[in-house]
Amino acid sequence: MKGIAAGVLFVVALAVGVFVLTRSDDDRGLSKDELAWVHGYGSWWPTELATVSRAYEASTQSTYLRQLRRPFAALARCRDSYRRDVGSAPKRLEAVESFSMRACSRAERGVEELRRDPRLPVPRRTRFVRDAFGFLISADRELTRHLVLDSSPPARDEPTESSRTDTRYSAAVTDVTSFNLDVRCWSPSDWAATQREVAALGPETAKRFFGAAGAFQGTVNLSPGTCDTLDRFAYRGEGAPSRELVAALLRLGRESEQAHGFGEPREAQCDVLQDMRGVARELGASAAAANALASRAWRLYRTRQVDPQLFSLRCRDNGPWDKRAGGLWP
Repeated sequence: MKGIAAGVLFVVALAVGVFVLTRSDDDRGLSKDELAWVHGYGSWWPTELATVSRAYEASTQSTYLRQLRRPFAALARCRDSYRRDVGSAPKRLEAVESFSMRACSRAERGVEELRRDPRLPVPRRTRFVRDAFGFLISADRELTRHLVLDSSPPARDEPTESSRTDTRYSAAVTDVTSFNLDVRCWSPSDWAATQREVAALGPETAKRFFGAAGAFQGTVNLSPGTCDTLDRFAYRGEGAPSRELVAALLRLGRESEQAHGFGEPREAQCDVLQDMRGVARELGASAAAANALASRAWRLYRTRQVDPQLFSLRCRDNGPWDKRAGGLWP
């Protein structure tokens, strides 16, 4: 089953250091103690998923029974390793532990059955491993259910003080990229919570981790500051090509490019430079204003006055990242 082998990849880096950040009682998201528990869980979960994956591959691909011994013996350590590396879950996360223990039970049952009957038919021994994998994925989704980043703010076509899914921004980037995207503008308190969650797992790891529940797939997450700048442009008609506006449009476009799973950050930045006119027009700018923004964006990029860490010599007219060879640049 390719899904099990592929599943290991989306959280392979989950064991990176977790920063336990302080938070006031009024803030949303996981508490300090809960984030501390996630640290241990985040170290255990991908290791156990990899163990289950190896057992599955051995079960379906091995030609000799002795090839099953080591991968299936590793399954027997599931519960012990959980107790050692993770420990009892906080009350709100007890369901995560419950699914994890069900995964361990099925894995250990597979080991027992194989010991009892070394010639256990492939479909039967594979079923136990598949069940364990499924419960691990359920545990992952149960955890993401408690995270602010996996919530769905209401759709709005206007600036709001609370978090919103902005329909105007969503339509604009969907039209330009040809992918269905939702743009979320987070309130200050919700943004702080999402940043704690991402910091706890590491940015790229968080994207893989939350991706199991669909939180990052087709979703653009923007800070209150970025949305304030975009709001003045799209809703109030303040279109002066300032560096602040250019940076906000670049972030909107860059996050949109990456939300559908293509392009590393520097290439995504180059893509949105070339799409700047289109994004600006979709948000209501005139042709002249869109041209001015695109020209200013290119000048700021070329002189490394905006997102200098994302500059690349590959981003140029007729260069490796030119999406429309011979077309208007940028």
